[in-house]
Amino acid sequence: MTDISEEQLQDFRARLRVAKDLLSQLENKIVNAEVRDQFLSSTKKLLIDVEGILRDPEQNQHEASEGFMLTLAEQHLVRVKKLVTKYGPKIQFVAGK
Repeated sequence: MTDISEEQLQDFRARLRVAKDLLSQLENKIVNAEVRDQFLSSTKKLLIDVEGILRDPEQNQHEASEGFMLTLAEQHLVRVKKLVTKYGPKIQFVAGK
């Protein structure tokens, strides 16, 4: 395993800040609590995990997992943002027959 470089660490931290900002914007924008929870709860947990890894220098050997988790969270946030942009902040789940 390779140690994470300071440059990589700074990149992860910057990406984490951007992702957390977008998460906060979406949490404030989505009106329906059920939709908000379904769309954002797992992503919020991923970001909390990444933040915890970045805070603990002992876990820096896990750079691949934190990068993967952060990428997943970023991709999910982009998809949710597109849905909110397309359907508006009052987006609802509609059950089909």
